[in-house]
Amino acid sequence: MANSKPRRTKNSANYVGPQIRRLRAARGWSQAKLALRLQLSGLDIERGIVAQIESQFHCIKDKHIYHFARVLGVRESDLFVGFEK
Repeated sequence: MANSKPRRTKNSANYVGPQIRRLRAARGWSQAKLALRLQLSGLDIERGIVAQIESQFHCIKDKHIYHFARVLGVRESDLFVGFEK
């Protein structure tokens, strides 16, 4: 596989990525800092995966949403702001 970059499909891999990016940026955190805080909360994740989640290239498991919400100091439902069916 010559080009291993993820390709955007018609459907996004997750709905919370843009909200995670917005909340992270509002705190002045880098993706690396968010990844470190997530690791300290018990979620095994790297900066690259955070970037892919924020760009909606990577699926996020339901059980991981808890960690993102806790680390960002918001309710889990706050990660779905702006989501419409």
